[in-house]
Amino acid sequence: MIHEFVQSLEKDLLEYIQYNFSTEESSASFLDWPAWIPVDTRNAFKKNGIELLYQHQFEALKKFKNGDNLVLATATSSGKSLVYQVPILNSIAAGDEKTTLLLYPTKALARDQFHKLLGLFANLKSFEIVSNWLYATPFDGDTPTDIRGQIQANGKVIFTNPDMLHHSMLPNHHKWSEFFKNLDLIVLEEIHQYNGVFGSHLSYILQRLNRICRHYGSTPRFIGTSASIHNPDVHMSTLIQSEATAITQEYSPKNEK
Repeated sequence: MIHEFVQSLEKDLLEYIQYNFSTEESSASFLDWPAWIPVDTRNAFKKNGIELLYQHQFEALKKFKNGDNLVLATATSSGKSLVYQVPILNSIAAGDEKTTLLLYPTKALARDQFHKLLGLFANLKSFEIVSNWLYATPFDGDTPTDIRGQIQANGKVIFTNPDMLHHSMLPNHHKWSEFFKNLDLIVLEEIHQYNGVFGSHLSYILQRLNRICRHYGSTPRFIGTSASIHNPDVHMSTLIQSEATAITQEYSPKNEK
């Protein structure tokens, strides 16, 4: 059917078509959840219908456990966000003080991912730990000023953007001292949008962030994501000024295209 559609286009638009290619249909490759992931974390995902991991998710989690910075450069809907959601839920299951900073290029995307994470929180046996909405929350220009102090004191999982990090969080790092002291993971979504001047700007912001983390005694790792980027390991390493391992081979199901 796809080939017939392409042929029909070629009849009228051949002079405008520079190149075409197709991908074959393929089935998914699954692996079981590794034993080192807490049962509460696994069950939270299983309640959302994720009984098994795609092989690339399994490999990414293993590399992160071994201490790597990661960049996940697989297709849309291939489960990239699971790889950074797992460490967040693991921290809750362990009852530790680790914190996570998630950076998004837009507020809308940040808030969308925030609500998805809340859905996973609701599946945890230890849900009472995070039932306080300040545990995980967006922190952006729409955040009321009268609750920002509470977020600074209590927030463990912060969804924000580069501008808020640059203009609000870093200049007032003393107000975020507990957060930065326990910062374990920094997530950079849609890293292909950080290029040119914007990319250079973010790289400098992240260097400032790392200096502040060292001041408070933390050494966070990074996970970046993108469904459309060339040389993801080089791009990610340039952004964070540190080596990053790329996950590019995906094992989610694919339709013929």
